[in-house]
Amino acid sequence: MAFILRKKLFFNNVRQYHKHLALTDTQAFSVKNKEAILKVYPEVVNAVCKGPTLSTQPTVGEWVKEMFEHILTGGRLRRANDVTAAYVMFEKQENITEEKIHSSHILGWCAEMVFAYIYMIDDIMDSSTTRRNKLCWHRLPNVGLNAVNDTSLLHQAILEILELKFRHVPEYIDIVKLVNEAIYFTAIGQQLDNFTVYSKKRNNLDCFNMKTFKNTVMLKTAYSTMRFPLLLGLTLIKDGQKQVKKEWFDIGFDIGELFQLHNDYSDLYVNETESGKTSYDIQEGKLTWLALTAVPRCNEHQLAAFKEFYGSPDPDHEKQIKQIYEDLKIPELYEEYESKLYKEILNRINALPTEPERKFFLNLLGEWYKHAY
Repeated sequence: MAFILRKKLFFNNVRQYHKHLALTDTQAFSVKNKEAILKVYPEVVNAVCKGPTLSTQPTVGEWVKEMFEHILTGGRLRRANDVTAAYVMFEKQENITEEKIHSSHILGWCAEMVFAYIYMIDDIMDSSTTRRNKLCWHRLPNVGLNAVNDTSLLHQAILEILELKFRHVPEYIDIVKLVNEAIYFTAIGQQLDNFTVYSKKRNNLDCFNMKTFKNTVMLKTAYSTMRFPLLLGLTLIKDGQKQVKKEWFDIGFDIGELFQLHNDYSDLYVNETESGKTSYDIQEGKLTWLALTAVPRCNEHQLAAFKEFYGSPDPDHEKQIKQIYEDLKIPELYEEYESKLYKEILNRINALPTEPERKFFLNLLGEWYKHAY
């Protein structure tokens, strides 16, 4: 009788998932799913910190637990949510199992850990101060450059969780490959980002163009942020990755560009408390949509000033660049471009042939539109 009641309760929960989806109420789905994801967090932490490796080194285990608490909590859990969304929205209702939903939550935390790993490295390289309205891990007095070693601990923790939880399933190799691929492609994108950094000495404004920007965004942001959670979720579905269409990746890349646009904009025009992070795109000479849009619109005097001041750490030089942006009405151009891209993406999503496709990408768009890192 207890088994029958549990089974009935489970299928009621599944129907509840699909009730939300039938209404295309992706926000309600995300809220419900993220609550479930949070409940799995202790299991993930214990799998590593009390697992076969760190159980023999309790001091390091406590350190890793503290690191997890700092870098994994306080976020929006968007990537974790997208993993479960891919499974629930693309799997046939009659094939959805409680075990697979739980597995999607574990994989979701692995996705969150992958990006915590990426962001830790990025924050160290950029000498960032805050992330998610907290001091960056390397900024804590008791951490400092020990954070470099901690990235290795985090990377291995991801692989250990995958081994502990998924080595018994046929998809294990595919899952590990996806994790390594996400890290690899993001690292390539980061390197491209480094190659395009402008300085007066390098005088390399020729790389500030839309083609270079889109290629960098695809690898640094869109490939791993949009494609990675989708493919992770599909590993839980029999032949799930065979369902993938080129149009899905194209839409995902466009959402990634939309996300990066807002990130570039928020660096200058959104309060740090709201964005949750510090960033110095102008001082670092970064290739951003704002910069590449401004350069060809500059008159001779503005271009000379841009070449002189962009990439300088001097706060007064940053103000000069911001003034150029204001004079060229870059914020207004951004609003126009972003609105146009959003509408194009929405039209492409609505044109997808099946309801699961439309639901998933509406969920994805809702998760990432108008949100910075």
